[in-house]
Amino acid sequence: MNRIKGVLSIVLSILFALGTPIISFASTQKNEDFTEYEEFHDQIIFDHLTVLVIDENVVVDIDPTVSVLKRLQAKEQKEKYDAYVKENSEVAEVIYDTVKKGGNLCAVSYTVAPVVAVNDHYERVKKENKDGLSLGVKANAEIGVSTPSQGANGNFQLTTIVTREGNANPYTYTALTMGVWNTSVSIFTGENKPATGYDFVLQACPTVTLNSEFSCEYNYETNGQTIGQEGVNFSRTDGFDSWVEFSVEDDPFGFAQMEAFGLTQTFKAIATSNTKKINSYYIHTWQTMNLDVTASGSAGVSEGIPSGQIALSINPTKTTMWWPLYNSVSYDW
Repeated sequence: MNRIKGVLSIVLSILFALGTPIISFASTQKNEDFTEYEEFHDQIIFDHLTVLVIDENVVVDIDPTVSVLKRLQAKEQKEKYDAYVKENSEVAEVIYDTVKKGGNLCAVSYTVAPVVAVNDHYERVKKENKDGLSLGVKANAEIGVSTPSQGANGNFQLTTIVTREGNANPYTYTALTMGVWNTSVSIFTGENKPATGYDFVLQACPTVTLNSEFSCEYNYETNGQTIGQEGVNFSRTDGFDSWVEFSVEDDPFGFAQMEAFGLTQTFKAIATSNTKKINSYYIHTWQTMNLDVTASGSAGVSEGIPSGQIALSINPTKTTMWWPLYNSVSYDW
């Protein structure tokens, strides 16, 4: 996973120096309400925790100055953090780099989706219906934090890390969404089946974006290197002042087997007690298609009062040969 750490550090370094179905992701907190697929979602909030780098390690502990009730809340969050980073070393390494560079860790959220290999692509595992019948490709056990269901060939995980810089309002925030493939089937059999189309990565923050960056890493050399090249392997395709969309090449059984990607947005925000949500999306495809995207909510510039979230409705131009994964993080800033 060192290569994942390296490619995502590229993004962090840049930022620290400065009739088809519609997928509608709206207001509910429960990811399971959005999808027919198996998945696990959770988030960790660091409000009442101290996060330091000591002896080249990130040390997370309960803030001793907070009230008893807040200590109990912090204890729960710390336990979730400890369990999560134990099973997700690549995320732990990115957190280490972020904190070491001076970023204050605010929140981490993640959604894990089991996948199975089907011909020349990966399908998400579907839930069973109330009668116990499979709605599609089905694994045999429930998913954990990073362990795929039995019968699956691994998982795809979407993680969002929110950090804050500065000592006074308005603060500078960074939202980094990582996508990581953890798959047991990695057979180089797709040399005669090159990728037909691009996947899509989107993120929406409920405030005006100052900058956005993208990076990706491949298991095999594509165009002479494993680091994705802008304009060749990925490009910004759309987005406005509060959301961004990138298209990225991915062929799980061919030359362009994408291992991981990172998408970041930086923005200014005045710290308040208002809860706002960052929404992130990944659309995996195995046929050439485009997206029609509409956004609801305001970033507070030309459209008046800012909203608590910018929600995206995503409409692929093909009805099949794709699946979505959604992740969100709600945080008081």
